[in-house]
Amino acid sequence: LRIEYWRAVQMYATSYSPCRSGGSQCYSGTASGQNLGKGMVGLRYNWYLSMQGQRLYIPGYGFGSVEDVCNGCVGKPWIDLGFSDSNFQPWHQWVTVYFLTPVPANVIYVID
Repeated sequence: LRIEYWRAVQMYATSYSPCRSGGSQCYSGTASGQNLGKGMVGLRYNWYLSMQGQRLYIPGYGFGSVEDVCNGCVGKPWIDLGFSDSNFQPWHQWVTVYFLTPVPANVIYVID
């Protein structure tokens, strides 16, 4: 696999699906208005505002784009990997996240 990326960041990856989102009910929508499924990822709110639609590659997960807000993703560089309920896979590990070209207009230089 050959990808073209402008940044690679070590991030803690967890996973979620509509009925595994930490709430008391199932939530199928994302902050971007899409129905949650594999290939959609969530980042903390301020990162989402700058990176909505940014394409990514996560080894073991595949290609994705920033489509949602992860309210619990605080304290470390954290990404929440989206799935549908039918294809859910549990994640809780550090991974290298590749931010794919083209470089966006609003770059967050410090990922904390």
